[in-house]
Amino acid sequence: MAAASSNFKHPYNEPHQRMLILSCRGGGGHQAAEAAISSIFESAFEIQKMYPMQEMRLCRRPFIEECYNYLLQKGCIRTASLVVRLTAPIFSQFSDKCSPLKQRLESRLDEFKPDIIVSVAPLINAEAIRVASIRNIPYLLVTTDHHVGNWFPGGRKVADGEYRRLIVTVGADLPTSKGLLRQQGIKEESIEVTGFPVRKEFLEEKPGRIELCARLKIPYDKKIILIMMGGAGSPKSVAYAQKLLQSRLSHKIHVVVICGTDKESLSALQQVPSPLLTPLGFVKNVSDYMSVANLLITKPGPGTVAEAEHLGVPMIIDHIADPVFWEKPIPDYVENQKLGTVVWNEDEIVETAAQLIRRKKHAPTVKNPSTFDKRIVTLVEKLLTGSAL
Repeated sequence: MAAASSNFKHPYNEPHQRMLILSCRGGGGHQAAEAAISSIFESAFEIQKMYPMQEMRLCRRPFIEECYNYLLQKGCIRTASLVVRLTAPIFSQFSDKCSPLKQRLESRLDEFKPDIIVSVAPLINAEAIRVASIRNIPYLLVTTDHHVGNWFPGGRKVADGEYRRLIVTVGADLPTSKGLLRQQGIKEESIEVTGFPVRKEFLEEKPGRIELCARLKIPYDKKIILIMMGGAGSPKSVAYAQKLLQSRLSHKIHVVVICGTDKESLSALQQVPSPLLTPLGFVKNVSDYMSVANLLITKPGPGTVAEAEHLGVPMIIDHIADPVFWEKPIPDYVENQKLGTVVWNEDEIVETAAQLIRRKKHAPTVKNPSTFDKRIVTLVEKLLTGSAL
């Protein structure tokens, strides 16, 4: 199975340049982007990572990220959106002299002395850019949502002309991405449409289907339906799996469910006595399962959608409940790009799956090979050499 390669020559001669990556542990998308960027630059930079939102603690625990992940796991989407909307203004005060976030970032900059800052973290960027600008450190913001309202919350703008060693990347040119950035004071020439990061393992060449299915201990001669509802998981994965296994499709499919950190759903699926089901918790080889999948059922997460798009896997996007507001553009994006179908009711899942598994995957090459890795190297070089000024 052929795949796009990320093996390319870095334009850097010095192996001791330093990169500080700002990330977060709320949801799996930011961590996937962090991993993708780390793998691209690990041979050319000394890399340190910082998780600014973990500085917001309650009883010594990072309550924002933990609360967000818990709400997603329980399917409390509206509450998760509300939590983010309420906490976002807190981060708009990041530049306050008493801000522990600002102090921690300045302390890390003093200690590590990075040549460049790369952020895949929402909420903190308007103020973090101000800190970087004072020290004249290049700042690359890699957004991982098609709605960038969380990346500059509270109406805080990057003042026009304030800092020119700045580039912001978006997945696509949409009113909710590039359009919102312009409203936040980001100059047109500082915005780059790059697509979203795709993890290194999705870019690597894979064995053929028979060999890979044998490794994964799933049948190669069945239509593989992969269900993934984000890193935090969701009880919906159990409902979807049960409907498929009890349907007229059961004789021709094998269902793989990756539950992530959702132990309750994993336990429920492990009680289903079916040889047509493979329930899994958190796995590191998602790319292997997606490479053999004939269909992906997932929530509207931009990272997962980008990786499925790269591999040419048809998708069913769950839209039974309103997604968090920053994922709302995804269903339209999937349908407009003809990547799959959106379902609005659980009863639609079987018929929609029946239609999509008739499609042939875009083998032997990927449908929309990601070029993010090569683009991002060019942008980092541009920032470091000063050609972005």
